[in-house]
Amino acid sequence: MKKIVWLINSMDLEELRDLQKDIENNSEIIKKALWSRMQDLSNSDKFCATCFRELKNPKYTLIVGDKFKRRLSFCEIDCFHHYLRNVEELREELMH
Repeated sequence: MKKIVWLINSMDLEELRDLQKDIENNSEIIKKALWSRMQDLSNSDKFCATCFRELKNPKYTLIVGDKFKRRLSFCEIDCFHHYLRNVEELREELMH
């Protein structure tokens, strides 16, 4: 929390207003940024790639990437499907 307070204190008024609007409007940008960062920090063999629940024995595993392979593990099939939907939505956004 200290880092968030530090970040807010370092923002100017315009940035604070933009942040306030994003939070009030339930910003997808903030959600995606948090989700992406959590995914980057989590050890994919030990945490679900979608809900970040700790995994003892992952039920589903997906290996992604061409040059740099990454193993993504999922606790249940619904988390796996949710991840795939997010990837498809991101791909569609990049295509437009």
